[in-house]
Amino acid sequence: MSAPAAAETLPSWRRNHRSVSPDGRHVARVDPAWETAMGGPTSGTLWISIGLHVPDCSPAFLWSDDSRYLAVARFFQHRVFFKRQRMLVVDLAGKRVHESLEVALLMQPESFAGGRLAATLEPDRARRPLAWNLPADLAHAFRRDPMVPWPELPPEECAK
Repeated sequence: MSAPAAAETLPSWRRNHRSVSPDGRHVARVDPAWETAMGGPTSGTLWISIGLHVPDCSPAFLWSDDSRYLAVARFFQHRVFFKRQRMLVVDLAGKRVHESLEVALLMQPESFAGGRLAATLEPDRARRPLAWNLPADLAHAFRRDPMVPWPELPPEECAK
């Protein structure tokens, strides 16, 4: 299989994704997701049933096994013409969104259990593993994302 065809099977190339939290209380979705460049990974708005919505997110996202966190990679403009990603961690209990200090062309969350978020950087190329232990690593490997305010609308209004 050629490299582009293999890349298109990765979760970052999905056209949509919907996932229910392990406790069944929350739903997250990206639908639709559009190519960021011709043949490139996709991005769209992440909607979470608590009313939070975050633009420019990958449809590759994961809930933590305790349903407290949601991990998703988000695109941002880097040096005018280039897009890169940072990992976002949505803390539902703490009502905060944190973004990683780590930056990559592409980040893909792989597993999120026992407080350990494992991800792959450049899953379509060099494949470099990276992991964070939460909540401890939020203090030094992440920063609070001021561009994502916590919603003030009731979830019922945001779900419409």
